[in-house]
Amino acid sequence: MHGVTFTVKGLPPRKNGANSVWSKKNPDGKRLEKLREAATKAMDGHAPFTSQIYLRFDVRVTKVDAGDLDTFVAGVCDGLQGKPKSMSEDKLPEKLRGNCGPIAFEDDSAVMSICASKTIVSGAGKESYTVTVGV
Repeated sequence: MHGVTFTVKGLPPRKNGANSVWSKKNPDGKRLEKLREAATKAMDGHAPFTSQIYLRFDVRVTKVDAGDLDTFVAGVCDGLQGKPKSMSEDKLPEKLRGNCGPIAFEDDSAVMSICASKTIVSGAGKESYTVTVGV
């Protein structure tokens, strides 16, 4: 397996300095759940990639201020690698407990290349994003 691609309807989770993407306090908890569900399905039981990983990320938004591209990329990377080892599961949103390990890679420090884009699309409910990850 060299890579997987998946598309998710809606906006991706955002990482911000104040709250981990994994925190109950992060308002993007539902977005994280959708990301992890789609990634798990795409990986189809294959082990996470371990080295020389590339990531392509394309998000489609209906307005320019829907979120910063860098916070989307960081949120997706954090969601694909699993919760921080220092965070206990009781601090996670309930739906993520027991399903918080790495999916696409164990550590985003192994990601060697990222290509990302944000495109404006018209029409309510048209937000979506596509992720390709592989070696």
